[in-house]
Amino acid sequence: MHVVSKPFPWSPDGVHIEQLQVGAERDFGELAPGLVGAGYITAPGLPPGSGNPAAAADLRSPPSTSNASGAQDAPVEIPENWHELHHATKKKLAREISGQEPADTAAAEAVIEAEIARRTEQPGS
Repeated sequence: MHVVSKPFPWSPDGVHIEQLQVGAERDFGELAPGLVGAGYITAPGLPPGSGNPAAAADLRSPPSTSNASGAQDAPVEIPENWHELHHATKKKLAREISGQEPADTAAAEAVIEAEIARRTEQPGS
């Protein structure tokens, strides 16, 4: 179980969305490392907001990739109508955002929603 460090929308079943509040405890499964790295949840036993030193990914900066010349590409673009995308496209988008393969469509949607929430909190991302 992980503890929510800052509020964000969560869809455990891919249909219903709940707004998680600070202090809520949930099992985020394979999404936990990305959510810890983004600062949305804290590993069990650590104070809220402390993150997880063993997190596989640090997503506090906008995700980007290097092109062949080594220059940084722009952050992953999330279309306004992303909810309407095909499930495979949602999974691809989530993979580009987090660098990890989402387990299913619900997991992909949670990654996308968390990234949108992060960008909303940090204008210019």
